[in-house]
Amino acid sequence: MSADDPTPSPAETEPALPKVARVPLDKLVLDPNNPRIMGRVKPWPVPRERWADDDVQRNITNALQGPNADDLTDLLFSIAAIGWREANPIRVRPLDETRLLVIDGNRRVAALRWAQANNDEEIGKLPPSILKLRTVLALISDERPTPDDRIERALSHVHGIYPWSAENEASVFEELQSSFALDDEMLGNTFGLTEMMVQARVGARRLLASLVAEGRTQTIPESAHDVLARALERPSFQRWLDWRPGAAVCGNEQSWRRLCSWLMRTSRPTMGEGPNGREPRGRRWFKPLITTRSEVDEVARLLPSPARLDHWERQRRADVQRGDPDEQLLLAAEGAMLDVQDALNTFSAAWPVLTDKQRRELGRLTDTLRELFDARTSETQHQNTMLGSQVQPSVAPSAKTPLIDAPQAPESDVATAVVSVKARPIPSHDTLRTVSVGGVGRSVSHELVQLFFAAHHYLNSPEFHRMIEDASHAVQAAISLVAPIISAVHHADNAQIQQSPSWNPRFTGDQAHLSTLTVAQYRSITGLTLDGLGRINLIVGENNSGKTSVLEAISLLMHQSDPGEVLTALRRRARWDITRDAEWTSQELPAPVQVTAHLSGTPSRESSVTLTRSTEPPESAENRVMFLCSLANEARAGEHIQRSTIDIWAGREPKMQVHGERFWLGPTVFHSPFSSSDPETLQRANDLAIQLGVKDRLMQFLREEIDGDLRSIELVRDRRFRVSHNERKDSPDLSSFGDGLQRAFQIGLHLAAAAGGVLLIDELENALHTNLLIPFTRLIQELAVEFNVQVFISTHSKETVDAFLFNDYRNEDIVAYGLPAKGSEQPVKRYGGPGLRDVVEGLDLDIRRV
Repeated sequence: MSADDPTPSPAETEPALPKVARVPLDKLVLDPNNPRIMGRVKPWPVPRERWADDDVQRNITNALQGPNADDLTDLLFSIAAIGWREANPIRVRPLDETRLLVIDGNRRVAALRWAQANNDEEIGKLPPSILKLRTVLALISDERPTPDDRIERALSHVHGIYPWSAENEASVFEELQSSFALDDEMLGNTFGLTEMMVQARVGARRLLASLVAEGRTQTIPESAHDVLARALERPSFQRWLDWRPGAAVCGNEQSWRRLCSWLMRTSRPTMGEGPNGREPRGRRWFKPLITTRSEVDEVARLLPSPARLDHWERQRRADVQRGDPDEQLLLAAEGAMLDVQDALNTFSAAWPVLTDKQRRELGRLTDTLRELFDARTSETQHQNTMLGSQVQPSVAPSAKTPLIDAPQAPESDVATAVVSVKARPIPSHDTLRTVSVGGVGRSVSHELVQLFFAAHHYLNSPEFHRMIEDASHAVQAAISLVAPIISAVHHADNAQIQQSPSWNPRFTGDQAHLSTLTVAQYRSITGLTLDGLGRINLIVGENNSGKTSVLEAISLLMHQSDPGEVLTALRRRARWDITRDAEWTSQELPAPVQVTAHLSGTPSRESSVTLTRSTEPPESAENRVMFLCSLANEARAGEHIQRSTIDIWAGREPKMQVHGERFWLGPTVFHSPFSSSDPETLQRANDLAIQLGVKDRLMQFLREEIDGDLRSIELVRDRRFRVSHNERKDSPDLSSFGDGLQRAFQIGLHLAAAAGGVLLIDELENALHTNLLIPFTRLIQELAVEFNVQVFISTHSKETVDAFLFNDYRNEDIVAYGLPAKGSEQPVKRYGGPGLRDVVEGLDLDIRRV
């Protein structure tokens, strides 16, 4: 039982003498704490008050069915062939006055419901009796089970047709230990396991739970428990980890951490072209290094040899991460050398007992290996001659020469070799030869091999290091000369700001700004038109009037057919990772959508974006049953058309496809106080803010208006911002400061990222003190003019509108739009800056309520 559920759990309330009756199928509630689905329903175990919740029951059903209902295939074919089997009734107990909780038979009930909902030809035509079945035979009980009853049920699953995993077994063992005081030996004898196997299963469960509790990881791969339990059964792993079953801990913390790195997923950054060259674009995840019990046995044999274990780890990681072919070839060669060394050790130890015939055979193999080595050495010397290089092996081949050696080159000859190779054309196919090491083959040019060794010595020479030092001074001098030029270029009215390498802006500056916006359909907005857009556009209205929807519609338009923006807009609204719930995502996708705009300076150039939703699976769909919906996006910019689709499937990540060009209308940034900013966007914004000189001005503003002890805010490796502060010596994270400082800092950075484009700010006043609004709105306007940014700001605050009007800076740039309340038929009201200030000042007008 759980701490928040004082009543016995479903597993503990099975009756001793149940009664048999037919119960309604629609009154059955699946058991969310069924060990078969342990860990698939989060959080687990589920508290009693949520057992019957629709979302919990939906998650249980999906967990029992498995991907594409694969886990129910046998039952589905059985039901289609012989009908519902009453010989083995399900077991239930009353949950409340009208519903029954399924104790045993959850999988069968899930299969029956799926069969009635999906009468699919793939599983055979269901008999009419199954389609009409509304009640099932059940054993109804109310009493607490005895240890024998609980063990009998557990045995039926542990040794059944579909046995439980080691984690499921461990949960039962822990329950029997705590509820009925059964020790490890008794459990082992009962379930046909050794005492050590019981300890390994329970120990693995507790060790992995401690990782989550300590915050080392948030998710445990499904394979981790079975793999760890297998490892704890092996004596070699027990010694290596210093495993202590009684305390369920590993004494060797270093070995335990290393094993955890093999059991968990790993990631590495993906790189792409950015404003400052190649930079991280995200992270790519890789599966664990050990996922099966056989791989555990393989590693167990390597534990006594640290060199073998290190090589296995690097080789396995290169395989999982699909490393560079050269790296894999090198690892294969290292493995072969380890094999040779092991063979030499074996021959040395066994030499006294070898027969004459075996010694002659060993001599023959040695001669063959020597001939191969000499041939390769001569071949390398021939290639050196072709290169015009004087590179020679430092030691002539002899009986004592190592089996594998790299040619050496005097430093004075390296430059000649490098220049000679650069002067030669790329080798033809005829000059390429195939080298096979450790069973791995690849085509490699001997010229390139020789160049590698020459470059290796050159890069380690004092001459090269002196050259690098001189070059470093030259680069620093060049930067100091070029920096003012870069700053001046970026201050230009039509700043050319690059976005991601795959989605670039079609227009920048005035050409990327909107003069008119029409939202024919987006969420609750219909037929909305904003004419005469300016540089600073205030979208004003009460709560739930559609202010955020207007900003989202603009963002969709600016991003054109980029499918990622649709999901990003949903993620901002939901404030969680929407890809984990495909059904929710399919229901919340905005459609239909029709947004149109004219771009500034060229009224004839119209841009639009149209989104339509379909529930018809594509013709190429492999499993039509799991298909939820598809969102089609067609974007137009003048005569240019681009399209994309997003397919949503149950239990899968959304599938996105882009057809045609990959262009945004212009640089676009969306900032919301209600969802964390994208780390990649913040990093790009920080880099641009430094280049454009915004960072220094922003820090000066923060010191003058918020915190005079601020020294700097710098981006560190983990994409977090560290603060240097006069009163803080620990360089705290920016998140440890007030929300107002964080928000002002991020908006300032985003103005730099939106240079020459559009910045969308949702609820500007959120987290900002009213005393800060006037100086901060002036800073926004100044930077918007300097870097030619068109700004759209949603607000329900009169103080925010007044701050823009009374900050004494370019009122002619300000346009305010009053949105009518939801359900009202009043049109949108437009107000120009200078005239609006006079009215607001004279009448204390609140345009939110006009």
